[in-house]
Amino acid sequence: MVGGRIQGGGSSAPSSSSRGGMYSTTKCNYGLDAVVRIVEQGPNVGSKFFGCPKWPDTECNFLKWIDYNNGDDLRFQILNGKQ
Repeated sequence: MVGGRIQGGGSSAPSSSSRGGMYSTTKCNYGLDAVVRIVEQGPNVGSKFFGCPKWPDTECNFLKWIDYNNGDDLRFQILNGKQ
């Protein structure tokens, strides 16, 4: 894993198309809804990224960093009811 250890499990990305945005359409290499994970150690500690919901029990290496520059973190907080 690039950037150190990650937080296990993560939170599921919303699957409802009514929520819109990237969080309802991000899929792993197996076509499953990606989950949001957080790096726990290393130079990227605290960074959020999308990963396969079956990781580490699969060979799917899907990883997509959440881009803070385009409002992804704000959308994540809104979708999860955080303010």
